[in-house]
Amino acid sequence: MAYLINLWPIRQLYHLSRDRLTRYIVAVISVVVALLLTLLLQSLVKSTVFSLFFAAVTFSAWYGGLGAGLLATILSVLASNFFLTPVADNLVLRHGANLLHLVLFSIVALLISSLNAALRVARQRAEANLAKLQLSEERYRHIVDTAYEGIWLLNAQLRTEYVNQRLVEMLGYGMEDISDRSFNELMTETVENEVEAILAQWQQGRRQRFDCRFSTQDGSNLWVIVSTTPIFTDWGDFNGVLLMLSDITERKLAEAERNQLLEREQSARAEAEAANRSKDEFLAILSHELRSPLNPILGWAEILQSKKLDRETTNYALQTIERNAKLQTKLIEDLLDVSRIIQDKITLDLYPINLASTIESAVEMVRLIAEEKAIFVSFSVIDLEKRNELLSSHTCLSLNNFKTSSKKYYVLGDSKRLHQILCNLLSNAIKFTLQGGRVDIELSIISLLEKYELTDSTQKFAQIQVKDTGIGIKPEFIPHVFESFRQADNATTRNFGGLGLGLAIVRHLVELHSGTVEAQSMGEGQGATFIVRLPLLQDREEIEKNHHSKALSRKDSGLILRK
Repeated sequence: MAYLINLWPIRQLYHLSRDRLTRYIVAVISVVVALLLTLLLQSLVKSTVFSLFFAAVTFSAWYGGLGAGLLATILSVLASNFFLTPVADNLVLRHGANLLHLVLFSIVALLISSLNAALRVARQRAEANLAKLQLSEERYRHIVDTAYEGIWLLNAQLRTEYVNQRLVEMLGYGMEDISDRSFNELMTETVENEVEAILAQWQQGRRQRFDCRFSTQDGSNLWVIVSTTPIFTDWGDFNGVLLMLSDITERKLAEAERNQLLEREQSARAEAEAANRSKDEFLAILSHELRSPLNPILGWAEILQSKKLDRETTNYALQTIERNAKLQTKLIEDLLDVSRIIQDKITLDLYPINLASTIESAVEMVRLIAEEKAIFVSFSVIDLEKRNELLSSHTCLSLNNFKTSSKKYYVLGDSKRLHQILCNLLSNAIKFTLQGGRVDIELSIISLLEKYELTDSTQKFAQIQVKDTGIGIKPEFIPHVFESFRQADNATTRNFGGLGLGLAIVRHLVELHSGTVEAQSMGEGQGATFIVRLPLLQDREEIEKNHHSKALSRKDSGLILRK
């Protein structure tokens, strides 16, 4: 290896010497050729014997440089002096004019050699510079095409002049597709005046840096940060702009995700704060509601113990104590039911239940409360198949005519819980209905597929509607009416009392019976309607046949089912 390294300068010198020798040999050959041609054509070129030697010098200088040109000049002078003497009539010794011609030839030949040499050097330098330029262009093109940023060159009309490979990959279009598009065609949601404003900034020579969203070929969004550099001609005219685009889509997605997390956190915090406020309000309401029935109970108990009362007053006192004790019991039962609902421990004993009888019982339960407020309560059974009302409306004091058609309204349910559902709805309607108002209960059969066009192939539902002429419900509160501990506002709580649990319990119990419940109202002062739908048992004989079958246990839902 060391031996080869030592030989390298010798080889270089050898190649250099051989190249130089070749140039000088070419000069000699050129002069010889010129001499031979002159001798052959001496009769024709007698007055211009140096013409062909000029050509030899010019060619030698062009091919071999200044040295070869000088050699050709010297050889031409010698050849013309010695070989063309007869023609030149003893050129050097006898005629001064011929000597002058020889000197002028030498000068012109030297000038030609110098010019050719300079031209040759200039050409070599130009070739070297061109090679360097091509190498540099290839290097920079490689750098541009492998750059992480997308590079986009636009002309003065914002049409594409050049894009690098990275931008092609970012946008997903082919090179030809991008070349045919303008800047604003690839932007999303661009407005013409916005593009004009951007162009005006570029025309003023202002560099810009901004976030921008482009539409890729597959329709997805590409977020980039754009750095712009306007380009001007030597005369100061706007000639285009260079754009550097960095992909920030992942950053934008992360920012959006972070903002969503922040919004969810703020929403969760607001919900937690609202829950805390609701808890505090509920505790305050609970303490008041639990204390309110105790006051008359304790008061009348103390009066009964301290003095003798007449029979009528004693009966009134006992009724008051009983009524408030039942109210206290109802509050506690509601709280226990909510606790069971939260823990998913509600238990149902399911039997075929006659809804009409259950409604009668519930109406009888709220009779005294309705009478105290002079509220008219009616219960109607509607036969939608015949499009007429079988039983006319009547007050809660005459409930003896429903058994004739009640056989049609059987559902599979828990008698106690269905009674609780109806009592809660009726109590709620009476509570929010002002003195002398009205509460209507309607029982009917419907099909959810065709509400009034019943067919044997569709599941039928028993529908219970509880309508009142009370204070109504605000439209914005209807979605929250079945939520626990919710009342429209504090004024409602102060005026009407209650814990806001009754309707929440209704919804949960109805859903356990595979039914639905909804609330409707035209607004404040327009009354409200609560609609309960329960799957109807249609084959009474089959129900009675299996009435005494074994109980089935459904541990997954906490229900005890009996047929």
